[in-house]
Amino acid sequence: MIRIFDASLGGTCGTAGLSGRGGWAAACTAGRAGRAAWHAACLAAAGAGVFLAAVGAWHDAATGAEPDAPRPARGEGARPAPARTDAARDESGGAGGPRPAAARPPAPRPARGEADGGAYPALGWLVRAEAGGVALGRTRDVVEHVRGLPGIYTGAADPVVAVRFGTADSRPQDGPRSAVHREAVYDAPGGRTRIVFGRLSPAVLVESAEKSLRFAPAKAAAAPAGRPGDRRDFAPSAPEDARLPRYVAFVAAAADGRPSGPRVLAVAELGEAGVRLEMAEPWLVAWFGQDAPARGHAEVADQQSPAGSNKALLSGGGADRLDVPVLVRLERRPAALALRGGELVLEFAGPAGKVALMPLFGRRIWLAEETEAWKSGLPEEVLRQARLWARALRDFPVSVEESASADPERGEVVFAEKFAWTSMEDDWRTPPVKAAPVPPMLAVALGGGMPVTFHSGGRQVKPADGRWMDQAGGAMFIEGADAYEWRLAGLGKYVLPPAAPARPAAVPADARPLVERLERHVREMVQAGLLRPLLYIHGGLGTDWYANWYWAGGPETVGAIARAQPYLSADLQAAVREYAATELAARPPLTYDRSLYATGAERAPYAIPYDQVRAGTSAAREEAYRRRNFLLDLYRLEAARAALGVGPDPAALREQAGRLAADLEARMDWAILGPSRLRTVSNVHEARFMTLQGSAAYNSWLAGAVGLARLARRNGWAKEEQQAWRLAARLAAARVGQARYVAEMHRMGLVRGRAEDDPRCIAHIDPACTVVRWGPVGTVTMQDQEFPPFIDLVPEVGRLLGDFARPECAMYLAHLDEAFPYWYLSEGPKQTATEHRTCPLWHISGNVAAQAYVLGGKGEAVRRYVDATRFKGDLFYIQNLVAAIESYAE
Repeated sequence: MIRIFDASLGGTCGTAGLSGRGGWAAACTAGRAGRAAWHAACLAAAGAGVFLAAVGAWHDAATGAEPDAPRPARGEGARPAPARTDAARDESGGAGGPRPAAARPPAPRPARGEADGGAYPALGWLVRAEAGGVALGRTRDVVEHVRGLPGIYTGAADPVVAVRFGTADSRPQDGPRSAVHREAVYDAPGGRTRIVFGRLSPAVLVESAEKSLRFAPAKAAAAPAGRPGDRRDFAPSAPEDARLPRYVAFVAAAADGRPSGPRVLAVAELGEAGVRLEMAEPWLVAWFGQDAPARGHAEVADQQSPAGSNKALLSGGGADRLDVPVLVRLERRPAALALRGGELVLEFAGPAGKVALMPLFGRRIWLAEETEAWKSGLPEEVLRQARLWARALRDFPVSVEESASADPERGEVVFAEKFAWTSMEDDWRTPPVKAAPVPPMLAVALGGGMPVTFHSGGRQVKPADGRWMDQAGGAMFIEGADAYEWRLAGLGKYVLPPAAPARPAAVPADARPLVERLERHVREMVQAGLLRPLLYIHGGLGTDWYANWYWAGGPETVGAIARAQPYLSADLQAAVREYAATELAARPPLTYDRSLYATGAERAPYAIPYDQVRAGTSAAREEAYRRRNFLLDLYRLEAARAALGVGPDPAALREQAGRLAADLEARMDWAILGPSRLRTVSNVHEARFMTLQGSAAYNSWLAGAVGLARLARRNGWAKEEQQAWRLAARLAAARVGQARYVAEMHRMGLVRGRAEDDPRCIAHIDPACTVVRWGPVGTVTMQDQEFPPFIDLVPEVGRLLGDFARPECAMYLAHLDEAFPYWYLSEGPKQTATEHRTCPLWHISGNVAAQAYVLGGKGEAVRRYVDATRFKGDLFYIQNLVAAIESYAE
């Protein structure tokens, strides 16, 4: 299997922005005044046709149906989102490499610029190609301000610096592009300028024929007034606050050309004539000091602040000034540095050549007063970091060709990465480095001890630590390599099928009450016959906006009772087999039919009047979730076949399963080891409650890969087995990286304080998704104590997390016990209340399994969390009982 990320593939990977005006802005403003006014404003906004609508379902990979185009927000200034084509969804050409030329997308169109707010989420920058140059900013954070849990919030989509070319009228054109990079080209009287940016390097490469490089204050992109993101405390820096860097430092050269030490220049003192530069090394560092714009709240990013781990904005003050030091790596020796016409001008004797710009420390927090002190001399840490990356950026990775192969017998998957470069033959004669990047999320996962080794040139090598982190993960690279392999071993422990399930010889006496509860519940379920899905409203009757459907699919049901089968009596086991066959016939797997939701007996001891349910509100979320979980259904179907001997026809299942896996594999983002180019989602319910993305989605995707691998081995599907193992390897590394993400944030300085005191969980949101919470966002890292990391957790994924991320998972679960000691109640209150009456059942659905499989809890340590239920066929209850019973085993 070969996946090619290069400039020849073409395609698009845009982010559709959703915004509203007027009524929604009023609703946000009213939220500060009180809950009643907020609800009234929301209703008014909805009545005015401005409230943001949910978009449709995720692509039906099982049937090959096309997804609907994302619907734009209604209201003044809203723009229609482009329809998503095969090209947009699969730029890599899928598992088999690039598509033939006839299937490629149309020729590149003009680059998206300031007029429509187009920006690309590169590894280190949010890059906006606009008239007259390119604006570089920090990628956006997700904010949960009202609930007091903004977490890693360190600013909005802040502009940092703009690089200007040609004239103000110079318009960018799209150049070559791929799944991992973009290019923009400017044709101007002074010569052509090429911009390269993407997912392989934290820098943006500028290649210019002009004799100067001009840096200007970066202003916030034009945006419709009153959009939800334009809150005063959390908005991007205002245009009038945009400023130039305050200081520039470089290593000066003595008369003999040798380094004489770092020199710091105050930009305000440069003057139009400028200062002659005698540089011993090919780099500059620019920073803002006290001129840093207001970019966020240091309080919420500091574990040692009064906010503590709860992240509440106790001070109620405005945003703090946070600095973003910028490394400027040069190919040609500059003649002078001047301040002219409000721009910082780097002048050259000839063409500027190649220049790389990167946020030197990624998303690390630097307070303005800290960097202001650098005017007296660069700290050794800054000098070391600048030199490290000045070497690494000598050769810039543009594309990568990746191939992968699995050896199921050895439990190993090998990924081969081969890079194409553009190099700086610089005036300082820096020798080639070829710092081949490691996928950023893999770099985070390595800290958990995953058995990954790297090989280049026939020998094992160790990646260098770039001491850099941004939202996609950390920076590591293999020095001196055009290509390398990374091998993940020991995967068979989680992927290979276990021994055939059988009833234990003897269940410990302490576990007998749990077995009896399981027997009663499953028997009641079987006797009730086909059960309809449960619509559980957790925000009050009268609407299903705060509601979810549970236990809707045949595979979900048979997967749960398959887990229970070994602990049931002989007569009930026979009845369960018949029940499972009936369930799959009534609700065929890997299909979605909403009409079936009205069939079957009630699960709840109450009925919800139909006229109190706006069925359309939850329907789109429900369909999106079910279709996303078709891959997880493969795990459930394999479990049912192994334990119950029932399941769909293997030939038909093979075709559907292969299509599902191929679709997911084709969308894999090289940097985060997870899928991108998925459906756009429009509200927090789709992103969090429905777990369309995030750690819970990775739980289900990884479980699905495990299920497919086992089905393939059982049925002799060689191609699908390789496919499943490749997916499992990437997703396993991604899931461990997500679990370790907060700890790595502390290590890299994105959050200050003790990692041991930080219980948060992190979930990555697809760069192609737009999630509207308090404002439109692009590439984001979302965290929330209410964004549970263990939804759809299966034993194999739990054990993986226990092996490589146990301390981080234990911290989350321990905090839950301390902050919300009755979280395990089946219909208990929500952790932070907000607008909810009770906690969504999904939120706690995997926590008992996590106690057993992640933490390895035994006996009473797990049993104490198994609450009763008043629902028939409560699949979460069955799952919890089985986990507790198994925890008593030796």
